[in-house]
Amino acid sequence: AARDKDLDRAFAVFEQLKASGIPVHIPAYNCVLGVCVTVGDMDRAREVVEEIKTKFQMDVITYNTLLKGYCLQRDMRGAKRVLVEMEQAGALPNEISYNCLINAAVSTGNFREAWEMVEQMEQDGIGIDHYTISIMMKALKRVRNSKDVAKALALLDRSGLDVCSDEIMFNTVLETCIRHHEYR
Repeated sequence: AARDKDLDRAFAVFEQLKASGIPVHIPAYNCVLGVCVTVGDMDRAREVVEEIKTKFQMDVITYNTLLKGYCLQRDMRGAKRVLVEMEQAGALPNEISYNCLINAAVSTGNFREAWEMVEQMEQDGIGIDHYTISIMMKALKRVRNSKDVAKALALLDRSGLDVCSDEIMFNTVLETCIRHHEYR
């Protein structure tokens, strides 16, 4: 159903599962939630989340899936509300949570917000990973500000990541440095 983006079929199968008497656990709910996000139906996604809340304590996967949905819709306010809700519920955001938000901010051209998310990620003690670096380097394709370039290269240095260990990250960093004439 997810592959075919068939939300009605996903809900039909889910209802059959619930009617079967077999215990339905949070991973099944997360699958249906994932289909809602894939097709961009955030109203139904929220309905699934509300049902989950009546039966389980939501896990980081549920929150990240919901967060992804808002990010795909470019709804940064909604995504940030999910992040706050997540923290209040004790499900600590992880690198997936932040990278999703950073990518959404970059996609909307809001580099200030992307940097704020990077700073919050670091303040929360979550390590910068190769996805974070790749997102910020790709963002620099649309930036002319040399301060953003320097910040991104400093972020790379702070991360301690080996650029050569990942071909995509290596090419992204190399392309960024060439584009912005950073050869040191």
